Amino acid sequence: MISKSSKNIVANWKSMVNPKVYILHRWRCYEESERKLIDDLIFCLRARKQLIALMKHSSDCTSNINKLWIVGYYHPFQYYIRENDNAMETTTLLTMFCGELQEMLMLSNQRYYSLWNLYIGDLHRYMPDDELQKTLAVGFYSRAIELDRRQGRAFHVLATLGRGLSLAEKLRLMILGQIAEIPHKKSSELVDFLKLNGADENIGGSEKFLIEFVNWAWKDAKSVDHQLLGLKLGNDFKTIVDNDTINDLPMIMSVCRCAGVFVFKNYGYTQFQNCFDVVSNFYLTIFSKASINRSLLPEAISWITDAGSIFGSLDSTKNEFHYQSLSIFMKTKWNELNDSIMECINKQFKSEPFEIAPSPNEDIGFLINGPKSSPSKELLGSLVNKLIEISHPTVQLNQANSITSGPLLSRINQTVQKRLDIPLESLSLKENTSDREDWRPVYVMMDFDTLVDNIRIARKVWDIDDFICVLPSSVLDQLDKEKTKNRAVRPIIRSLMELQAEGKMVLRKCNNDRHCAEQLVKSAKRSSNDHKNIVAFLCKNSEDQEAMEGVTFYDIHQFYKKYLE
Repeated sequence: MISKSSKNIVANWKSMVNPKVYILHRWRCYEESERKLIDDLIFCLRARKQLIALMKHSSDCTSNINKLWIVGYYHPFQYYIRENDNAMETTTLLTMFCGELQEMLMLSNQRYYSLWNLYIGDLHRYMPDDELQKTLAVGFYSRAIELDRRQGRAFHVLATLGRGLSLAEKLRLMILGQIAEIPHKKSSELVDFLKLNGADENIGGSEKFLIEFVNWAWKDAKSVDHQLLGLKLGNDFKTIVDNDTINDLPMIMSVCRCAGVFVFKNYGYTQFQNCFDVVSNFYLTIFSKASINRSLLPEAISWITDAGSIFGSLDSTKNEFHYQSLSIFMKTKWNELNDSIMECINKQFKSEPFEIAPSPNEDIGFLINGPKSSPSKELLGSLVNKLIEISHPTVQLNQANSITSGPLLSRINQTVQKRLDIPLESLSLKENTSDREDWRPVYVMMDFDTLVDNIRIARKVWDIDDFICVLPSSVLDQLDKEKTKNRAVRPIIRSLMELQAEGKMVLRKCNNDRHCAEQLVKSAKRSSNDHKNIVAFLCKNSEDQEAMEGVTFYDIHQFYKKYLE
């Protein structure tokens, strides 16, 4: 409750010269019972003195500075504007506050410079819309990030302030605000942003794709639908690439990369593996269409360095690095991605001088603005420097490059791949199959009835390393539909998902079982024409199946017995 004397102060406000005096009077006019609940630090003048005193402390006073900012500047301003809507007086008050905090930049220890820029940016943001000083807020927030990139709130506010930003740019900045070391506290604003734009019927193309991807990445990875949605996103991405929207690709991939880091930070390593698989497939799709252009190269390198940092982090449950537990398929994709990017880097700088060294200024510009323009050589040099310094690197600087005209980078620790090291995109056999026993297939797949009726023998077949086990998506769809009707189906689905995570099972998108078998035959024939029994289809009533080229139909018991012989 406010006393009568305070009402008189409000009535006579225009006769008061200093707006801060008004605020002090307003606070002092609280009744005694309320004043006891408020610390003396709420008074603006005392807050300034306290801030100056904190600067003399050798210990970290960030938390106390933030409290003083709230009670000494933010709350008084909020209280003031509830009582007064005069734009000129509001600007005067905010300008006074800005002046005091600008003084802190001269008095304080350098470690607090980022905080002062953040707070000064806030004060400029509160300016009336037609006030020229409001436009300066973006500069102060950018400066805060330049001084301390841990400040997640600065990224988030830039997303809301930036004029002319695309949906992808806003989404990228908001996610950066969450993955920063000091994340923006109001994570619900990002969720609301996704919901609002996801429901917008006018959004389509790459923007709709990004909303769907981020929502997919953050969903429960244990869901069966999660795998199928990942395949759908892969097909949608191919459509984007086929439509030649090449100018959008760098920012699209930047959002996908940031979303992947967010998943690791908030949902853990297991769910990140799904993101790595899908995003890496995006890049392999781009590589398969055409040579990667220079504007996309920084994001491709950054994806490798971010994923490499995650793979090189410690798994606390196993007390080992995550890289050590990568499945064969994950390692294959990791190597293939590194190979492709290394070739792009070598091609880009085949005939021009190139210095590999850190470049903090270029890094900050790329961090804030993203891949909006063609990258400088300094930025690429800084990113390549990070690439060769990650844990378990697959590329190294070619020492002979300074003497000869050889490639800039070369592979390290490149071993001969096993037969199972096959890119999931093509599923093509990379070794000569002429010396295989005639009856032994390259791929083994099962229909729905075989899985449900013979799961024990199916698990024994999956343990055999001589074949590539394939799960048709049509079979997974059937299992998903039956999981609420048949209690035996859920354990089967869990087993299949575990096998896929371990790299022992490949999920293949198809219309039906026979369509899947036909695709597998075509993929193998591209690398070998002399092996006839390419696919072993383990199914119910195998003797009644219509013949297919390259496909042999078996009863699962018959197949397993034949293998043991």
